Formats: sequence, structure tokens, C-alpha cells
Amino acid sequence: MTLLDLTPRTSRAGRLDTLPVAIVGAGPIGLAAAAHLTERGIDFTIYEVGDQIGASVQAWGHTRLFSPWEHLVDPASANWFAPAPSTSSTGSRSSGHDAPIARPRSNSWD
Repeated sequence: MTLLDLTPRTSRAGRLDTLPVAIVGAGPIGLAAAAHLTERGIDFTIYEVGDQIGASVQAWGHTRLFSPWEHLVDPASANWFAPAPSTSSTGSRSSGHDAPIARPRSNSWD
């Protein structure tokens, strides 16, 4: 006799497939979630209280980030443009590179 239930659980994914997906915040984590959903072809809506994506990152844009750009980027955004690896990362320098998630499959910063 065991206290663990080792029977496989049934998947409930089918029931959840029709629910809308909401992402709260267009900061680095919210945009990473959006990038992963975009890769999977799942529609979503991002809700951001700021007047632009990464508004909080812009607010502390003068602060140097602890890691270089290549260590800050989520793998799902690998197809986006990135600054040169030697570029030092600050909030204001890195926040603009999140812009393409606002226009999935975009290859322009304009």
C-alpha cells in the first residue's frame, strides 16, 4: 500500500482551449509570455497600465542591468532584432527591443 496516487491524470487541455488568454503587464515577463504564445499560435490580449510597453523598465532606464543583453532575452524572442552583444544593458536601452511583440512577426522597429 502506498500513500501516493500514481495513476496518470487525464488531460483537461481540450476544455481550456476555447478560453481567452489575458497577459497582465507588458514588461519583460509579460512579453516573454506573449512571445511563447505567439510561437504556439495562441491569441492573447496584453493589459498594460503604462502608456507604452515596458513602462516600468523605462522608468528605471538609467539603472545598469546586472546581465548582458544575451542573458536577458527569452529564447522565444530569438528571431527579434537585438543590440550588439557588447552593448551594456540599461532599462532604457533594452526596453525598445521588446517592441516587436506588439506587432508579432514584425521585422521593423518603426
